[in-house]
Parts: sequence; C-alpha cells; structure tokens
Amino acid sequence: MNRRRHQSGFTAVELLITLFVAAAFLIASYQLFNVVIKDGGNARSESRASNVAYDYMRRYTNAATVPCNPSTPLNNSPVNIAGLTNVKISVAITCLTDTVDSVSKVDVTIAYNSPQQTVKYSTYVTGSAVPSTDITDGLLNWWKFNGNANTSVGTANGTVTNAVPAPGQDELENTGYAFNGSNTKINFPLTDLPSSMNEITISVWLKPSIANDTTVFTAIPDETSNRLNLHLPYVSNAVYWDFGNISTTGRVTGTVFQTSWLNNWALYTMTSGASTGQKVYRNGSLILTSPTASSFSKNTKTLDVGYYLAGNKYWTGSMDDFRIYDRVLTQQEIFSLYNAGAK
Repeated sequence: MNRRRHQSGFTAVELLITLFVAAAFLIASYQLFNVVIKDGGNARSESRASNVAYDYMRRYTNAATVPCNPSTPLNNSPVNIAGLTNVKISVAITCLTDTVDSVSKVDVTIAYNSPQQTVKYSTYVTGSAVPSTDITDGLLNWWKFNGNANTSVGTANGTVTNAVPAPGQDELENTGYAFNGSNTKINFPLTDLPSSMNEITISVWLKPSIANDTTVFTAIPDETSNRLNLHLPYVSNAVYWDFGNISTTGRVTGTVFQTSWLNNWALYTMTSGASTGQKVYRNGSLILTSPTASSFSKNTKTLDVGYYLAGNKYWTGSMDDFRIYDRVLTQQEIFSLYNAGAK
C-alpha cells in the first residue's frame, strides 16, 4: 500500500493567505499608529488652546460690571500660541435677562489650525465676585504701549529709539514693545513725578530674553546716593531694585532670577515705603524684600526704559503696561493687577 508522504512547509495557497493576513495586519497597525499620533497631536493642540482660553476667561471676568453691560472686548482677534496656526480669539460678555442685571456671562472662544478647530470656555460672574481692576489711586503715569509710548495718565509721553511695536502680554499685535539689546530704548520725562518721593510702586509686564547683565529701566540723577533702577537680571542671576541711596538703604537684591522666567510674560512690581521697606513681586508673589527704605529726588534726569545710562547697556526682551504710583500698593492690589492682565 502506497502512502503519500506529507510535505513539510507551506503550499502556494497557504503562503498567499499568510502574506495577505500579514499585509492586512501591517496596514491596520499603520493606520492605528497614524490615529494615535494624530489624536496625540490634536490633544496637545487642544490643551494649548484651552490653557490660553482659560487665562482669558479668568482675565475678562474682571471686565464684567454691575449692572451687567454686554460687550465684545475681542472679536476674532489674532493671537500667538506656540505650535498652533491661524489662531483667532473672541471674548463676549452677555447678560442673562433684563430683570437679572447682577450676573454676567463671559464666553471665550479660540479658533485655530486648518481645518479649523475650536475650544470654548464660559463662566458666570456675579456682582459680589467682580474685583477692582483699574487701580488708579496714586497713579502718576501709565504707559500702555498700545501702538505708541504715550501716557494714559499724566503728560509724560515717551520718545522711542529703535524699539518696535510687538505682541504684548495678551499676545495681540502692537500691544507691547520689543527691545533688541543693542540700540533700543524709550525715554520718558519725569515731569509727573514729585521732586522728592518717599513712597513708590512701579509695575510692568516683562518678557526677558536673556539672563546676562541687563537693565529694565534707570534714572540716575547721581550715581550712588540717588538712583531709580531695576536690573532684571544682572550678573549671576541677581535682581536689583534701587530706590534712593544704594550705599545705605536704597537697594534690595538677591540671586533669585530663574532660567524658566526667560521668554515668559510676568508682572514685576517694585515698591518702597518707610513703613513697608522695599519689595519686589513677580506675578503678585514676593521674591525680594528689605526692611529699610530710602527716598528719591528726580532733579532733572529722565527715565530710560530698556537702557542703563551709567553702563551704556541695553535690555533684551518685550515690555507692556508700565505704571508708576506715588504710594505703596498692597499685595492684594498687586494680585488684582496681575489677574487683570495688561491693558
């Protein structure tokens, strides 16, 4: 009896079936990989847009008034968000009904990329929750930098040298100024400051670009006994706030500057007063303090922003919403300025 010997291996049909199954598996795996990558990219984009939308929602809760006044602060305004394209933002404040005028609804919508995607955040604001935002008590000068260096308070308009309008803290075009570190500055007369100051607050939104020997602003009627300076940063990550006689009581300094602060907007606020000493805040949080204080006499010098007169040095970065007060703001007021954002 003859028996047919079983041949090991694949027949041609079996091989074709195996190759077909393998190819189908590879195609499915590739498609799944693409979906995962695409979904991951979409999630990152949505997260970035959501963070900005939430920040604007928080900021514009401060724009809601009592009684409610409907408005559209932003309507498809361009904004820069890293990694996204064609970004537009809209902010609308609406009222619930005519009979309930103590509640406002704040809607923030961000559209981005192509094909277009959107994220939206909303919140309700009651009259009891609306904080004070435009703190003007004691405000001597307020340079908003919205397309120019004119002051919104006082008479001291600035003279711009090579600094260029740029996106400000809200990332809208022409709402801040950029300084290149080599030949840019804005010069302000000190006409609105009293001849002698014992109390002061200076508040400014800054986005520093380098961490090496830079000065944000300076006014030096004389080199040692009478200075008004902010070095951010100076050498070795030091931050200097000078007000008055720096050889005795007029300086607070510390090696507090962090590299994570580079290329990020933050509100820096400097104060000095006899009962409070000297302090420096970042986004409302205290980073430097000294129990002593001094006084400043303006004489005839001017305020050079983005430039260090004594060292002929220039600042590198962007700047927005520069304010000078003739009093010491409380930390709560400083937090309010931070929450309100640049104007």
